[in-house]
Amino acid sequence: PILTTITHTLLNSNHELVRSRSGVLRKLSMKISQRAAIALLPVKLAPWRYQRGRRLLVENLQKRKSDETCTSTAEKGERKRGKQELTSDFKNEEFDFDEDVLEEAIEMLLQGLRDRETIVRWSAAKGIGRVTNRLPKNHGDDVVMAVLELISPHESHTAWHGACLAIAELARRGLILPSRLPTVLPKTLQALEYSVRQGSHSVGAHVRDSACFVAWAFARAYAPQIFKPYVLMLAQGLLAAAVFDREVNVRRAAAAAFQEHVGRQGNFPHGIDISTTADFFSLGNRRRAYLEISIYIARYKEYQTSIIYHLVRLKSRHWDKAVRTLSALTLRKLTHKAPEFLSDKVIPELASRCTGSGDISERHGACLSVAEIINGLSEIPSQGAASSKPLTKGREAAVRLIPLLAEGRLLLGKGGNLMREALCQLIGALANANLLKEEGKESPDYYISISLRVLLDNIVQPVIQIQEYAVSALDSLARQHYKDSSQSTVFSSLTKTLLDIVSSPNSTEHGRRGACMALGTLPRWVLSKDKTRVIATLAMAADPKGYTEPETRKAAVGTLAKICERLSEISGDSIQGKRIVPALAEGISRMARHRLLGHVVFDALLLALKDYAIDRRGDVGSWVREAGIQALASVTPILAYTDTVLATRHQTQSSPNSNSAGNTSSFVPMLGERRVLLLFGSLLKQMSEKIARIREAAGKAFESLMCVGEEDEDALFHIPSRKTLLSILDRARKNQKAFECQKLGSEPSKDEGKTKTTPDAPYPIDWSRGETTFPALMAVLEDALTASEAKNTKIENLVDLRRMLISGLVLSCGSRTKHLSDAAGGALHAFMSTGSEQSLLVGKDLLWVLETFRGEKRVTSNLLRALARMLSDEVFAALIETGVKSIKLGRQIVMEVEKETKNSDDVTFLVSAARVYIGILSFPGGARSVAIQRCLKSLEHPFPKVRVTIAEEFYSQILVLEDQFESLGEERYDEILEKLTETSWNAPVVSLEKVIDELYILFDQSPPIRKPAQVKKPTKAKAANEGPSYLDLVKEMGF
Repeated sequence: PILTTITHTLLNSNHELVRSRSGVLRKLSMKISQRAAIALLPVKLAPWRYQRGRRLLVENLQKRKSDETCTSTAEKGERKRGKQELTSDFKNEEFDFDEDVLEEAIEMLLQGLRDRETIVRWSAAKGIGRVTNRLPKNHGDDVVMAVLELISPHESHTAWHGACLAIAELARRGLILPSRLPTVLPKTLQALEYSVRQGSHSVGAHVRDSACFVAWAFARAYAPQIFKPYVLMLAQGLLAAAVFDREVNVRRAAAAAFQEHVGRQGNFPHGIDISTTADFFSLGNRRRAYLEISIYIARYKEYQTSIIYHLVRLKSRHWDKAVRTLSALTLRKLTHKAPEFLSDKVIPELASRCTGSGDISERHGACLSVAEIINGLSEIPSQGAASSKPLTKGREAAVRLIPLLAEGRLLLGKGGNLMREALCQLIGALANANLLKEEGKESPDYYISISLRVLLDNIVQPVIQIQEYAVSALDSLARQHYKDSSQSTVFSSLTKTLLDIVSSPNSTEHGRRGACMALGTLPRWVLSKDKTRVIATLAMAADPKGYTEPETRKAAVGTLAKICERLSEISGDSIQGKRIVPALAEGISRMARHRLLGHVVFDALLLALKDYAIDRRGDVGSWVREAGIQALASVTPILAYTDTVLATRHQTQSSPNSNSAGNTSSFVPMLGERRVLLLFGSLLKQMSEKIARIREAAGKAFESLMCVGEEDEDALFHIPSRKTLLSILDRARKNQKAFECQKLGSEPSKDEGKTKTTPDAPYPIDWSRGETTFPALMAVLEDALTASEAKNTKIENLVDLRRMLISGLVLSCGSRTKHLSDAAGGALHAFMSTGSEQSLLVGKDLLWVLETFRGEKRVTSNLLRALARMLSDEVFAALIETGVKSIKLGRQIVMEVEKETKNSDDVTFLVSAARVYIGILSFPGGARSVAIQRCLKSLEHPFPKVRVTIAEEFYSQILVLEDQFESLGEERYDEILEKLTETSWNAPVVSLEKVIDELYILFDQSPPIRKPAQVKKPTKAKAANEGPSYLDLVKEMGF
């Protein structure tokens, strides 16, 4: 009685702890409840619990001598013990305790299973297990049922989690008798699939994880013969969770539970094979788990149907779009294993969801799954487009979805964009499978006409993903159903509509972009009729100075390349080595009829490489440049080989033995030497610029084009300065090989100079890596210098290549990114430091860049930073020693920089220019005099920041160049230093004029003649309590 009274009092006070806001206090309340309950119960453990006996993996893994006659001793003993435990008589058990107090304690623990904190639920679950281990059988069974009732749709996710933890604890202790397994197993499988949508996410991962813990506990708790009826059911659930769950920890937990059953139960179908494939590491990548591991498991009939149903029932309606997409792709692969089942059973069920469900995720997933299943069926020869079998029930349902979705207003409102994507993919899949045309009916093109209308509507949508899917579907439709000109009316009107959208100034930007993309899907016979207008319209849309947005220009550039390939029906990738494949002769002949258009296309693509548009998103022109680089790499081989064939024909027709020998017209190639020079010069420029992905794209295009064409000098596709460009490849491969060897900790081999010039070199060049690319590009500067000294007649080509290279290299040298500026500047400085001629060459090119790009701060701001760094690093030291050449160059640099910075109000830009003036002080004679004059003039600049910076660096440079200022005399030298250091350059400019004039005189310069200052009208005095203004603050901070 005393113990009962104390326990009752303790539990009453425990109610306050249960309601506490602190999770730690609530956890302690669970411990108090379980200790109070245990104190009321007998010390001995429940004799009715199920005891498996010895649990050794070695015994489970031993081979059985015979399935009929022999079993291991451990298994026989285990069966005997299980039978005795299951037939025990518990009627004579007598327990003396206060049931009301015990019930109150257990109720607190059950409530703890619903707590919002995991630590509280875990403590409550362990308490349930400990208390139940002391209860009589009927009371223990009531507790088990009370825990199972928490696994209900009406309970929260915390209750599900707590219940799973409690079931696992009960199973570990043998407190769930085998007779309860038919009730517990379905609840566990429900928990393995638990997921509740909450807004833009879901909850339930912790529930599924704890359900895997329950399955793991079952493997250790029950003998194989007891658990055998439930093996297949649990194996299917665990494998579905292991390969399809969204969370990686749940996938790994399910795989661990499956492995535990394989090891301890020993009767899971194909358990060892699956366990070795679906392991901890292979399941870490979700895409691999879906598209590889699940397909491997589906090879076994026991799991095939359950995997398909799991995808259809759960994952095709999942809240995460990525999971729905992976589910659809997995169903596509599974069609190869169960085509009839998916076609006849699954497609009709999914089709009914597309229109009958109110959940947008379910409709989208169902439509996407139908599309991918159709794609999978078309890949099977007996089910594909060539099949003569009539449409099955599933395929008929898929085709009928097009008008139902298009006309049922299911593409509008919230989630309409998702359905548009899925419908476009469905149309593309049906077109690829040749299922849109109904032969033998009154209107066989009914579904085709609806599909065209839907695709045209989606092409002008603002979402680019929808446009891409619509364009892809239109391409499939054109290839399958419009192979010839029998349907000319339909596509002629479509072409006119698309061209009007692109050329009309009233069209929306996303409409132009989609129309440009769609023009690339037109069949060749359509393009042959309207090729002039199509190419002219796209060239206008790709013009950087036009009225289109960068996305539209990018689409236009890509479409121009596609049109060239479609007109010739060959691609740049199909041209191998330097030989013309005979199968390409017909395509080249077709391309020959469009020679003049080849000029337009090539020039438009070259122009795209000059797109440097910038908006709030950054360098958006880089999208167009990257597309232009890829397009040139594809189009150039086609045009080059077309020129080769046409030149050969022209030479044959013009020969004396030819019947047409009187034809003396000269042959004009599409790719003349000047165009090829501009092509490679533009690629070199892009290879040397700031953006890594542009360098990578340009380097790959450069590498592929260098391997196209004949290598002899007499070939028509002659690359100007080919040897120089080949040396870039050789150097880049050497640099890459040295880098790879450095990573591996080895030394490059001695024959590293014998590198191949084929694309399959042993070390693929990483052109985005500055340390590989920039030193290799110096070959152009070295060969240009050699050619100028030898007075080579082809020096103009190298001059053009060199200047285009320098115009891109200065952007990287002047970059604010340290590793990029170090790599580019280091390569350029290493070249300039080798001699005066090298420095003079680069100096003249820098002046050319300043003159050519005057007013373009995108270039000149980087150039001034790069030039200031060169001067501070003394890379012009060898040139300075020559005297006259350096004086002329220095004066020209100062004059050009002054012109560029005139009327500028950019402080950073002005400071960079001031640093250039400071650097020119190291030049002799007139160059230094002009630099001193500009430095003194900068000391009168209206911006204090500029005055302070120029004064500080002017002082430092004069100290460094003390020997160069000996002619001033020691007294004037010291006075100059004193005035530069002791003057407050933040003061108003008017108060500094006297000091500046004195500096002019000390430097033997004539002071400037200034306009007399205008007398300002007196202003009203500030109030006594008025503080300093914002202008005063700006002046004080030096801006």
